[in-house]
Amino acid sequence: MRLRDVAAIAVMTTGLSGCEASPPAAQPQPAASASERVEKIGSLGSQYKQGMAYGPFRKLLVADGWKPDANLDECLLLTVGDDYKKTCETPATSGACDTCKEFREIEACTDDGYCYMTFSGHGAKLNIKAYGDILRLSKDGSEPIVQEWKLTAE
Repeated sequence: MRLRDVAAIAVMTTGLSGCEASPPAAQPQPAASASERVEKIGSLGSQYKQGMAYGPFRKLLVADGWKPDANLDECLLLTVGDDYKKTCETPATSGACDTCKEFREIEACTDDGYCYMTFSGHGAKLNIKAYGDILRLSKDGSEPIVQEWKLTAE
């Protein structure tokens, strides 16, 4: 190695020894993914029980900030039938119509007694399956009975 090369290396080494490594710039953290948001709320909480009457279950949901999230026309179509507009005009046959209007979270009820409800909030959707006479919901709240529910990311 030549003297000139050794001198150049010495200058470069001396110049670098005075430099301090700076800490890396803070990297922006990505927003929580939808599945992480659902994990944060985890479950609904111990006050929610399978087998509860839907009326009290619903009251807890609303108090916890969940919002009814369903399409009224879809509820009427699936619950009452294709001629729901005509059926809902007649007071004698409008029970299911009133229930869909009052409980906006109802997606549909089947002929065999199952009802499906949807709420949104806390970055998630909550789908509920209940069983029982939906018309008793607006009368005394004793039915339907919550069978199961599922949280999914919005």
